[in-house]
Amino acid sequence: MKGLLLKDWKLLKNQRNLFVAVGAFAVFFCMMDQNLGFVVGYVTFVCAMTVLSTVTYDEFNNGNVFLFTLPFTRRQYVTEKYVFGLGIGTAVWLSISLATTAVGLARAQQLAMGEWVLTCLAFWVLMSLVLAISLPLQLKFGAEKGRLVLLVAYGFLIGAGVAVYYVGQMLGVQASQVTRWMESFGIGGMAAATILLVIAALALSYTISRKIVENKAF
Repeated sequence: MKGLLLKDWKLLKNQRNLFVAVGAFAVFFCMMDQNLGFVVGYVTFVCAMTVLSTVTYDEFNNGNVFLFTLPFTRRQYVTEKYVFGLGIGTAVWLSISLATTAVGLARAQQLAMGEWVLTCLAFWVLMSLVLAISLPLQLKFGAEKGRLVLLVAYGFLIGAGVAVYYVGQMLGVQASQVTRWMESFGIGGMAAATILLVIAALALSYTISRKIVENKAF
């Protein structure tokens, strides 16, 4: 699997212009005294989603036919995609979270550290869930169809969220009630539940991706 990681790392280095542009964008927003939470979310998601571009490169010119003649299993291939995606995403997320925290403190911005830490952690959770949804779809449908299916899937999730909200409103359930209910578990309880949700989502996603690749004809 080390060879696969090195391959994807070299592919990622070819996109250095993208990372430079994203970095410049982040610096600009920080200098303009914009919302630091937006900077954390934007940089984390853009960089984490580059893992999908490695799947596209693998498929380019039917490259998978050659790639899977090399001495690694299909399971190792899928494992590498998750390790690489989560590794890059987490490294970027941690770096930008620390950098924006330093910027906020340096310009004497009043940061409610507890709330700020939770905001940063929320972006890591969302990044992990996006990868959990995106990777199986990309591996199943490929680059072109995968983008369309992703748009449909995210549109469905957003629509489902809006529907749940309005159904709750019709049943007399207010957002503030849900918030108080969640707060009753405390920060530790919410963090534990969130981590379990992410682990379960990634485990299910990995299982689906492994079955897709193992049954796919190249």
